[in-house]
Amino acid sequence: MPAPRRGRTMLATAVPTEALPVFHFSTNHFAESERSGAWQDVLGRRLLKVEIEPLSASRLHCDIELHALPGLAVLFGSGAGARVARTALIDSEDFTFAVCAGGRWHASQRGREAALGAGDAVLVAKTDAVTMTMSALEGMMFRVPASALAALVPDPYAVVARPIPAVSPALRLLVGYLGLLRRGLPVTAPELQRLFATHVHDLVAAALGATREAAEIIKDRGARAARLQAVVGEIKQRFADPQLSPAAIAGQLQVSPRYVQDLLHETGVSFTERVIELRLEKARAMLEGAANRHRKIIDIAYACGFNDLSYFNRCFRRRFGASPTQLRAARVD
Repeated sequence: MPAPRRGRTMLATAVPTEALPVFHFSTNHFAESERSGAWQDVLGRRLLKVEIEPLSASRLHCDIELHALPGLAVLFGSGAGARVARTALIDSEDFTFAVCAGGRWHASQRGREAALGAGDAVLVAKTDAVTMTMSALEGMMFRVPASALAALVPDPYAVVARPIPAVSPALRLLVGYLGLLRRGLPVTAPELQRLFATHVHDLVAAALGATREAAEIIKDRGARAARLQAVVGEIKQRFADPQLSPAAIAGQLQVSPRYVQDLLHETGVSFTERVIELRLEKARAMLEGAANRHRKIIDIAYACGFNDLSYFNRCFRRRFGASPTQLRAARVD
């Protein structure tokens, strides 16, 4: 396969996955004479917003995966050593959190020096100039919104460019948590994606030294998130039961019906909306399947949890722009 021509962006050589948007960049995608320029353009200027130079041109190699979900984009990298620098200030109050996975890293910002070994991490501010030297580009980086730290960390700038040791329990949990993304964790539901991002930011705050009150907030959010996942799981398992209700799920999980409704309200999708959507998707799949070609539509509606055919038809047309009969006929044609 010929190497891409100079000037192609990461998106041109990206490989998206079905579970989450994942983009892959490798210097192997380019001819050897073009690797340095592509590396500096994609990794340096486009992704990290820095100038980047290899420590040894003879060993230039880099593999990057960018995993993106709402509120969080995590860059996993491996490759040869590099020196990165940002002298032009960025108009942003956000931060970058970087974890060294191998080799030795050295970060310099705000007159502070941070030496990192495998497993250590550091927070750097986007508003200030920064330099970082990495004997090997092995690790992960992601942006942390200032708003995510504001209520949890008293003064984030006080901990900028200060090493966070690998033995930190919160950091170890964070690294393991982010590793789930790279191993293909199917976090496809929007509410779970938002929760994932919130958990990551909470763990960053905990690793940086959140206040006691903030630690309680983080703990409470973690408990609510676990409960929400349990509620969503119950709905996915039982949505075809016409008797399913918030009270039924609450009884199963030993919480109050109001607590179940409050958890779902926080996701922006109510209990009823969530259940109807799952039932309609199942109905469409059954109507499109050859195995159900001779099955009555009313039987399919009942099998999906609907107990009123007229209501099912209205919901189906509103969702898919066609009646169940029309959709089935289109598939047969």
